[in-house]
Amino acid sequence: MRIRRQSTMAAAVAVVAWLVARHLIPTHAGDAVESRHVARLIGAGLVPYRDFDVHLPPLATAMSWLIASIPGPAGTVDTVATAIALGVGAAATWAVAHHLTLSHWRRVLALALVTSVPLILSSSDAVAGGVLLTAVLACSLLAALQGRFIWMWGSLAVAAGIGVAPLLVFPVAAVWHGARTDRAHAIRALVVALGAVVATFVPFIVVAPAGMWHLAQVQLTRPLPVESIGAELIRVAHLPFRPVVRTGGAGMEGTIPTLIGVASPGALLLAILAIVALTVRMRPSDHGMVGAVGATLLAIAVFGAVVTTGNGLWLIPAAALIPGRLGAVCAIAVAVAMPVARVMPTDVMEQSASHPALAFGGRTIALLLAMAAAAAVVLTKAPSRSAKPPYRA
Repeated sequence: MRIRRQSTMAAAVAVVAWLVARHLIPTHAGDAVESRHVARLIGAGLVPYRDFDVHLPPLATAMSWLIASIPGPAGTVDTVATAIALGVGAAATWAVAHHLTLSHWRRVLALALVTSVPLILSSSDAVAGGVLLTAVLACSLLAALQGRFIWMWGSLAVAAGIGVAPLLVFPVAAVWHGARTDRAHAIRALVVALGAVVATFVPFIVVAPAGMWHLAQVQLTRPLPVESIGAELIRVAHLPFRPVVRTGGAGMEGTIPTLIGVASPGALLLAILAIVALTVRMRPSDHGMVGAVGATLLAIAVFGAVVTTGNGLWLIPAAALIPGRLGAVCAIAVAVAMPVARVMPTDVMEQSASHPALAFGGRTIALLLAMAAAAAVVLTKAPSRSAKPPYRA
Protein backbone atom coordinates (compact mmCIF):
# COMPACT_ATOMS: atom_id res chain seq x y z
CA MET A 1 0.00 0.00 0.00
CA ARG A 2 2.90 2.37 0.76
CA ILE A 3 4.36 2.14 -2.74
CA ARG A 4 0.90 2.64 -4.23
CA ARG A 5 0.49 5.86 -2.29
CA GLN A 6 3.96 7.01 -3.30
CA SER A 7 3.31 6.20 -6.95
CA THR A 8 -0.01 8.06 -6.86
CA MET A 9 1.68 11.07 -5.29
CA ALA A 10 4.45 10.91 -7.92
CA ALA A 11 1.83 10.91 -10.66
CA ALA A 12 0.05 13.89 -9.12
CA VAL A 13 3.30 15.83 -8.75
CA ALA A 14 4.29 15.10 -12.37
CA VAL A 15 0.93 16.23 -13.75
CA VAL A 16 0.84 19.42 -11.65
CA ALA A 17 4.46 20.24 -12.55
CA TRP A 18 3.69 19.76 -16.23
CA LEU A 19 0.55 21.92 -16.07
CA VAL A 20 2.55 24.72 -14.45
CA ALA A 21 5.56 24.38 -16.76
CA ARG A 22 3.51 24.33 -19.97
CA HIS A 23 2.31 27.85 -19.17
CA LEU A 24 5.87 29.04 -18.59
CA ILE A 25 7.58 27.23 -21.49
CA PRO A 26 6.22 27.86 -24.99
CA THR A 27 5.38 24.74 -26.98
CA HIS A 28 5.00 24.21 -30.72
CA ALA A 29 1.77 23.13 -32.36
CA GLY A 30 3.31 20.17 -34.17
CA ASP A 31 0.93 17.87 -36.02
CA ALA A 32 -2.20 18.59 -33.98
CA VAL A 33 -3.92 20.15 -36.98
CA GLU A 34 -3.08 17.13 -39.13
CA SER A 35 -4.48 14.75 -36.51
CA ARG A 36 -7.75 16.69 -36.41
CA HIS A 37 -7.89 16.59 -40.20
CA VAL A 38 -7.38 12.81 -40.21
CA ALA A 39 -10.14 12.44 -37.61
CA ARG A 40 -12.53 14.45 -39.78
CA LEU A 41 -11.75 12.32 -42.83
CA ILE A 42 -12.33 9.09 -40.89
CA GLY A 43 -15.52 10.52 -39.43
CA ALA A 44 -16.73 11.24 -42.97
CA GLY A 45 -16.45 7.53 -43.79
CA LEU A 46 -13.08 7.55 -45.57
CA VAL A 47 -10.69 4.65 -44.96
CA PRO A 48 -7.12 5.58 -44.05
CA TYR A 49 -4.38 4.28 -46.35
CA ARG A 50 -7.02 3.56 -49.02
CA ASP A 51 -8.79 6.88 -49.50
CA PHE A 52 -6.07 9.17 -48.15
CA ASP A 53 -2.41 8.82 -47.16
CA VAL A 54 -1.37 8.45 -43.54
CA HIS A 55 2.25 8.33 -42.45
CA LEU A 56 1.78 6.62 -39.09
CA PRO A 57 1.26 2.93 -38.24
CA PRO A 58 -2.40 1.87 -37.97
CA LEU A 59 -2.48 1.72 -34.17
CA ALA A 60 -0.91 5.19 -33.88
CA THR A 61 -3.43 6.49 -36.41
CA ALA A 62 -6.26 4.93 -34.43
CA MET A 63 -4.97 6.51 -31.22
CA SER A 64 -4.73 9.94 -32.82
CA TRP A 65 -8.23 9.54 -34.26
CA LEU A 66 -9.64 8.43 -30.92
CA ILE A 67 -8.19 11.42 -29.08
CA ALA A 68 -9.19 13.86 -31.81
CA SER A 69 -12.75 12.45 -31.85
CA ILE A 70 -13.44 13.11 -28.15
CA PRO A 71 -16.05 15.88 -27.85
CA GLY A 72 -14.87 19.16 -26.45
CA PRO A 73 -12.34 21.89 -27.19
CA ALA A 74 -9.26 20.45 -28.87
CA GLY A 75 -6.86 22.04 -26.40
CA THR A 76 -8.75 20.71 -23.38
CA VAL A 77 -9.01 17.19 -24.81
CA ASP A 78 -5.28 17.10 -25.60
CA THR A 79 -4.44 18.39 -22.12
CA VAL A 80 -6.57 15.78 -20.36
CA ALA A 81 -5.28 12.93 -22.53
CA THR A 82 -1.68 13.99 -21.99
CA ALA A 83 -2.23 14.34 -18.24
CA ILE A 84 -3.66 10.81 -17.99
CA ALA A 85 -0.80 9.27 -19.99
CA LEU A 86 1.77 11.28 -18.03
CA GLY A 87 0.27 10.25 -14.70
CA VAL A 88 0.35 6.56 -15.62
CA GLY A 89 3.93 6.81 -16.85
CA ALA A 90 5.08 8.71 -13.76
CA ALA A 91 3.42 6.24 -11.38
CA ALA A 92 4.93 3.23 -13.18
CA THR A 93 8.35 4.89 -13.32
CA TRP A 94 8.32 5.56 -9.58
CA ALA A 95 7.23 1.98 -8.87
CA VAL A 96 10.09 0.59 -11.00
CA ALA A 97 12.59 2.85 -9.22
CA HIS A 98 11.27 1.63 -5.87
CA HIS A 99 11.55 -2.01 -6.99
CA LEU A 100 15.18 -1.42 -7.98
CA THR A 101 15.84 0.38 -4.65
CA LEU A 102 17.26 3.42 -6.42
CA SER A 103 18.28 6.41 -4.33
CA HIS A 104 15.83 9.24 -3.79
CA TRP A 105 17.67 11.62 -6.11
CA ARG A 106 17.61 9.00 -8.89
CA ARG A 107 13.86 8.58 -8.45
CA VAL A 108 13.30 12.34 -8.59
CA LEU A 109 15.51 12.62 -11.69
CA ALA A 110 13.60 9.83 -13.44
CA LEU A 111 10.30 11.50 -12.56
CA ALA A 112 11.58 14.86 -13.84
CA LEU A 113 12.67 13.31 -17.15
CA VAL A 114 9.29 11.65 -17.67
CA THR A 115 7.57 14.96 -16.90
CA SER A 116 9.73 16.71 -19.51
CA VAL A 117 8.43 14.59 -22.41
CA PRO A 118 5.19 16.53 -23.09
CA LEU A 119 7.09 19.82 -22.74
CA ILE A 120 9.32 18.87 -25.67
CA LEU A 121 6.70 17.29 -27.93
CA SER A 122 3.70 18.81 -29.64
CA SER A 123 0.19 18.35 -28.28
CA SER A 124 -1.10 15.43 -30.35
CA ASP A 125 2.33 13.91 -30.97
CA ALA A 126 2.97 14.01 -27.23
CA VAL A 127 0.05 11.68 -26.58
CA ALA A 128 0.15 9.37 -29.60
CA GLY A 129 3.91 9.18 -30.07
CA GLY A 130 5.67 10.26 -26.90
CA VAL A 131 3.92 10.34 -23.55
CA LEU A 132 1.84 7.26 -24.31
CA LEU A 133 4.89 5.26 -25.37
CA THR A 134 6.73 6.45 -22.26
CA ALA A 135 3.85 5.24 -20.08
CA VAL A 136 3.47 1.91 -21.87
CA LEU A 137 7.20 1.22 -21.68
CA ALA A 138 7.32 2.03 -17.97
CA CYS A 139 4.36 -0.29 -17.39
CA SER A 140 6.08 -3.09 -19.32
CA LEU A 141 9.23 -2.69 -17.19
CA LEU A 142 7.19 -2.84 -14.00
CA ALA A 143 5.30 -5.92 -15.20
CA ALA A 144 8.58 -7.64 -16.13
CA LEU A 145 10.14 -6.96 -12.73
CA GLN A 146 7.03 -8.28 -11.01
CA GLY A 147 6.99 -11.44 -13.15
CA ARG A 148 3.68 -10.54 -14.82
CA PHE A 149 4.78 -11.52 -18.29
CA ILE A 150 1.34 -11.48 -19.88
CA TRP A 151 1.10 -7.79 -19.01
CA MET A 152 4.71 -7.24 -20.10
CA TRP A 153 4.13 -8.69 -23.56
CA GLY A 154 0.78 -6.94 -23.90
CA SER A 155 2.37 -3.56 -23.12
CA LEU A 156 5.27 -4.18 -25.51
CA ALA A 157 2.86 -5.23 -28.27
CA VAL A 158 0.90 -1.98 -27.85
CA ALA A 159 4.13 0.04 -27.90
CA ALA A 160 5.32 -1.75 -31.05
CA GLY A 161 1.96 -1.21 -32.72
CA ILE A 162 2.21 2.52 -32.05
CA GLY A 163 5.89 3.12 -32.72
CA VAL A 164 7.24 -0.03 -34.49
CA ALA A 165 10.73 0.60 -33.07
CA PRO A 166 9.85 -1.08 -29.71
CA LEU A 167 9.92 -4.36 -31.66
CA LEU A 168 13.67 -4.21 -31.09
CA VAL A 169 13.05 -4.60 -27.34
CA PHE A 170 11.36 -7.97 -27.92
CA PRO A 171 14.61 -10.04 -28.01
CA VAL A 172 15.80 -8.75 -24.63
CA ALA A 173 12.31 -9.25 -23.18
CA ALA A 174 12.27 -12.84 -24.47
CA VAL A 175 15.67 -13.54 -22.88
CA TRP A 176 14.47 -12.16 -19.55
CA HIS A 177 11.22 -14.12 -19.76
CA GLY A 178 13.09 -17.33 -20.55
CA ALA A 179 15.48 -16.83 -17.65
CA ARG A 180 12.62 -16.32 -15.22
CA THR A 181 10.41 -19.16 -16.48
CA ASP A 182 11.41 -21.46 -19.32
CA ARG A 183 12.55 -20.95 -22.90
CA ALA A 184 9.56 -22.63 -24.55
CA HIS A 185 7.08 -20.42 -22.69
CA ALA A 186 9.09 -17.30 -23.63
CA ILE A 187 9.17 -18.27 -27.32
CA ARG A 188 5.41 -18.86 -27.38
CA ALA A 189 4.79 -15.49 -25.76
CA LEU A 190 7.14 -13.80 -28.23
CA VAL A 191 5.31 -15.34 -31.20
CA VAL A 192 1.92 -14.29 -29.83
CA ALA A 193 3.13 -10.71 -29.24
CA LEU A 194 4.57 -10.50 -32.76
CA GLY A 195 1.31 -11.86 -34.13
CA ALA A 196 -0.64 -9.20 -32.27
CA VAL A 197 1.50 -6.45 -33.79
CA VAL A 198 1.16 -7.90 -37.29
CA ALA A 199 -2.61 -8.19 -36.77
CA THR A 200 -2.87 -4.39 -36.52
CA PHE A 201 -1.54 -4.10 -40.08
CA VAL A 202 -3.35 -7.02 -41.72
CA PRO A 203 -6.81 -5.40 -42.20
CA PHE A 204 -5.29 -2.42 -44.00
CA ILE A 205 -2.97 -4.63 -46.05
CA VAL A 206 -6.11 -6.42 -47.27
CA VAL A 207 -8.29 -3.38 -48.00
CA ALA A 208 -5.55 -0.90 -48.93
CA PRO A 209 -2.43 -2.73 -50.17
CA ALA A 210 -1.32 0.27 -52.26
CA GLY A 211 -1.64 2.61 -49.29
CA MET A 212 0.35 0.33 -46.99
CA TRP A 213 3.02 -0.07 -49.69
CA HIS A 214 3.18 3.73 -49.93
CA LEU A 215 3.60 3.93 -46.16
CA ALA A 216 6.50 1.47 -46.33
CA GLN A 217 8.10 3.34 -49.21
CA VAL A 218 7.87 6.66 -47.37
CA GLN A 219 9.64 5.21 -44.34
CA LEU A 220 12.25 3.19 -46.23
CA THR A 221 13.16 5.85 -48.80
CA ARG A 222 12.94 8.85 -46.50
CA PRO A 223 16.05 11.08 -46.63
CA LEU A 224 18.18 11.33 -43.52
CA PRO A 225 15.98 13.47 -41.20
CA VAL A 226 17.48 16.77 -40.11
CA GLU A 227 16.60 15.95 -36.49
CA SER A 228 18.47 12.62 -36.49
CA ILE A 229 21.78 12.24 -34.74
CA GLY A 230 23.42 11.26 -38.02
CA ALA A 231 22.34 14.61 -39.45
CA GLU A 232 23.71 16.36 -36.37
CA LEU A 233 27.11 14.77 -36.95
CA ILE A 234 27.09 15.97 -40.56
CA ARG A 235 26.26 19.50 -39.51
CA VAL A 236 28.80 19.64 -36.69
CA ALA A 237 31.55 18.35 -39.03
CA HIS A 238 30.43 20.77 -41.79
CA LEU A 239 30.13 17.94 -44.31
CA PRO A 240 28.34 18.56 -47.62
CA PHE A 241 24.64 17.79 -48.03
CA ARG A 242 21.58 18.93 -49.98
CA PRO A 243 18.52 20.01 -47.96
CA VAL A 244 15.24 18.52 -49.14
CA VAL A 245 11.65 18.65 -47.91
CA ARG A 246 9.49 15.60 -48.53
CA THR A 247 6.52 13.88 -46.98
CA GLY A 248 7.34 13.35 -43.31
CA GLY A 249 9.58 16.39 -42.89
CA ALA A 250 12.88 17.93 -43.92
CA GLY A 251 15.89 15.79 -44.66
CA MET A 252 19.38 15.63 -46.11
CA GLU A 253 20.48 14.14 -49.39
CA GLY A 254 23.94 13.57 -50.83
CA THR A 255 26.69 10.98 -50.72
CA ILE A 256 27.47 11.23 -47.01
CA PRO A 257 23.84 11.40 -45.78
CA THR A 258 23.02 8.39 -47.97
CA LEU A 259 25.95 6.42 -46.56
CA ILE A 260 24.91 7.24 -43.01
CA GLY A 261 21.31 6.36 -43.78
CA VAL A 262 22.40 2.97 -45.14
CA ALA A 263 24.95 2.23 -42.41
CA SER A 264 22.75 3.22 -39.47
CA PRO A 265 20.35 0.23 -39.66
CA GLY A 266 23.29 -2.16 -39.88
CA ALA A 267 24.97 -0.57 -36.88
CA LEU A 268 21.70 -0.72 -34.98
CA LEU A 269 21.24 -4.41 -35.78
CA LEU A 270 24.79 -5.22 -34.64
CA ALA A 271 24.24 -3.27 -31.42
CA ILE A 272 20.98 -5.13 -30.69
CA LEU A 273 22.61 -8.51 -31.38
CA ALA A 274 25.53 -7.63 -29.09
CA ILE A 275 23.19 -6.57 -26.28
CA VAL A 276 21.13 -9.75 -26.62
CA ALA A 277 24.27 -11.93 -26.67
CA LEU A 278 25.60 -10.26 -23.54
CA THR A 279 22.22 -10.55 -21.83
CA VAL A 280 22.09 -14.28 -22.56
CA ARG A 281 25.54 -14.80 -21.03
CA MET A 282 25.06 -12.75 -17.86
CA ARG A 283 23.27 -14.09 -14.82
CA PRO A 284 19.61 -13.04 -14.61
CA SER A 285 19.01 -9.99 -12.44
CA ASP A 286 16.58 -7.12 -12.25
CA HIS A 287 19.44 -4.67 -12.67
CA GLY A 288 20.76 -6.46 -15.72
CA MET A 289 17.35 -6.61 -17.39
CA VAL A 290 16.69 -2.89 -16.96
CA GLY A 291 20.24 -2.17 -18.14
CA ALA A 292 19.70 -4.29 -21.25
CA VAL A 293 16.41 -2.56 -22.08
CA GLY A 294 18.02 0.83 -21.51
CA ALA A 295 20.96 -0.07 -23.75
CA THR A 296 18.58 -1.28 -26.46
CA LEU A 297 16.52 1.89 -26.46
CA LEU A 298 19.59 4.10 -26.42
CA ALA A 299 20.99 2.12 -29.35
CA ILE A 300 17.79 2.95 -31.23
CA ALA A 301 18.28 6.64 -30.45
CA VAL A 302 21.96 6.68 -31.38
CA PHE A 303 21.98 4.48 -34.49
CA GLY A 304 18.42 4.78 -35.76
CA ALA A 305 18.52 6.75 -39.01
CA VAL A 306 14.90 7.84 -38.72
CA VAL A 307 14.78 8.45 -34.97
CA THR A 308 14.09 12.14 -34.43
CA THR A 309 14.04 14.38 -31.39
CA GLY A 310 10.43 13.58 -30.58
CA ASN A 311 10.19 9.94 -31.57
CA GLY A 312 13.12 8.92 -29.43
CA LEU A 313 11.87 10.36 -26.17
CA TRP A 314 9.97 7.23 -25.14
CA LEU A 315 13.38 5.75 -24.21
CA ILE A 316 13.48 7.95 -21.12
CA PRO A 317 12.15 5.58 -18.39
CA ALA A 318 14.63 2.76 -19.05
CA ALA A 319 17.52 5.17 -19.60
CA ALA A 320 16.79 7.01 -16.36
CA LEU A 321 16.23 3.84 -14.32
CA ILE A 322 19.43 1.93 -15.13
CA PRO A 323 20.84 1.00 -11.69
CA GLY A 324 24.33 1.56 -10.34
CA ARG A 325 26.90 4.33 -10.73
CA LEU A 326 27.12 3.85 -14.47
CA GLY A 327 23.35 4.03 -14.60
CA ALA A 328 23.54 7.37 -12.79
CA VAL A 329 25.96 8.60 -15.47
CA CYS A 330 23.50 7.41 -18.11
CA ALA A 331 20.56 9.19 -16.46
CA ILE A 332 22.52 12.44 -16.12
CA ALA A 333 23.61 12.24 -19.77
CA VAL A 334 20.02 11.83 -20.93
CA ALA A 335 18.99 14.68 -18.63
CA VAL A 336 21.55 16.86 -20.41
CA ALA A 337 20.37 15.72 -23.83
CA MET A 338 16.72 16.65 -23.32
CA PRO A 339 17.11 20.42 -22.77
CA VAL A 340 19.54 20.55 -25.70
CA ALA A 341 16.88 18.90 -27.86
CA ARG A 342 14.30 21.40 -26.63
CA VAL A 343 16.31 24.50 -27.55
CA MET A 344 17.02 23.33 -31.12
CA PRO A 345 15.83 25.96 -33.61
CA THR A 346 12.58 25.27 -35.41
CA ASP A 347 14.00 25.91 -38.89
CA VAL A 348 17.30 24.08 -38.60
CA MET A 349 17.95 24.34 -42.32
CA GLU A 350 18.08 28.15 -42.33
CA GLN A 351 19.64 28.71 -38.91
CA SER A 352 22.43 26.12 -39.08
CA ALA A 353 25.06 28.63 -40.15
CA SER A 354 24.58 30.88 -37.12
CA HIS A 355 23.58 28.26 -34.53
CA PRO A 356 26.44 27.05 -32.29
CA ALA A 357 27.59 23.49 -32.86
CA LEU A 358 26.91 22.72 -29.20
CA ALA A 359 23.15 22.92 -29.79
CA PHE A 360 23.46 20.05 -32.25
CA GLY A 361 26.52 18.18 -30.97
CA GLY A 362 25.45 18.38 -27.33
CA ARG A 363 22.60 15.91 -27.73
CA THR A 364 24.81 13.59 -29.76
CA ILE A 365 27.55 13.61 -27.13
CA ALA A 366 25.09 13.14 -24.28
CA LEU A 367 23.32 10.21 -25.94
CA LEU A 368 26.63 8.57 -26.91
CA LEU A 369 27.77 8.90 -23.29
CA ALA A 370 24.47 7.44 -22.10
CA MET A 371 24.79 4.59 -24.60
CA ALA A 372 28.30 3.79 -23.36
CA ALA A 373 27.13 3.82 -19.74
CA ALA A 374 24.17 1.56 -20.51
CA ALA A 375 26.38 -0.88 -22.42
CA ALA A 376 28.79 -0.95 -19.49
CA VAL A 377 25.90 -1.85 -17.19
CA VAL A 378 25.06 -4.78 -19.44
CA LEU A 379 28.68 -5.92 -19.36
CA THR A 380 28.78 -5.68 -15.58
CA LYS A 381 27.16 -8.42 -13.51
CA ALA A 382 25.47 -5.98 -11.19
CA PRO A 383 24.17 -7.35 -7.88
CA SER A 384 20.40 -7.71 -7.79
CA ARG A 385 17.76 -8.27 -5.22
CA SER A 386 16.84 -11.82 -4.41
CA ALA A 387 15.35 -13.53 -7.45
CA LYS A 388 11.60 -13.61 -7.71
CA PRO A 389 9.92 -17.00 -7.80
CA PRO A 390 9.36 -18.21 -11.36
CA TYR A 391 6.13 -17.08 -12.90
CA ARG A 392 3.81 -19.63 -14.42
CA ALA A 393 0.96 -18.64 -16.68
